[in-house]
Amino acid sequence: MISSVQLQKITHFFHILDVNKNQVLQLDDFRIVASKICDAAGFQRGSVNYEKIIRQSYRIFIQILTDVEKEDEMEIKEDEWIRFFEIHLNPQKETDDTLIQGYVNRIVHYIFNLYDHNLDGYISREEYKLMFSIYHIDPTTSEESFSKLDLNNDNKISKTELISSLTEFFTSSDPQTTGNWIFGPVKFT
Repeated sequence: MISSVQLQKITHFFHILDVNKNQVLQLDDFRIVASKICDAAGFQRGSVNYEKIIRQSYRIFIQILTDVEKEDEMEIKEDEWIRFFEIHLNPQKETDDTLIQGYVNRIVHYIFNLYDHNLDGYISREEYKLMFSIYHIDPTTSEESFSKLDLNNDNKISKTELISSLTEFFTSSDPQTTGNWIFGPVKFT
């Protein structure tokens, strides 16, 4: 069983990804995000960069459907999302750990592909702030969130730092852990 802290974080993440706020994750949520990223980056509709972002968003959604075992349907309900994490955050065998770590790696890859616009291999404060803006996360919390995730205080977030924080986000039951800030502060009850 996952802890109440983990449940609240997983639910928070679901609501972040549900961009159109219709209570299900569907391709449209990922298309909206991709379009906003393209607009922010100045990529014109039909350009190579625009199409690349759209394809990457489509692929991550299809991979999430596959992970949640929803290949026959094109949407994920909140209870299905939670059930996926209940199963894979309580590993019964080594392959379960591998699945959640693969999921973390895919999310980090996705974030870097979509937000590392200068392709320097890091997420800058501005790139991180853009992610908050696109996902409608309270922008006043982006600075504090960024600072907590910048583990070595070099004013940028590396893939290693993001993997560490995201792994902590999913696996830790500690409401005070820094990984909890990855998608803005979670309000624990």
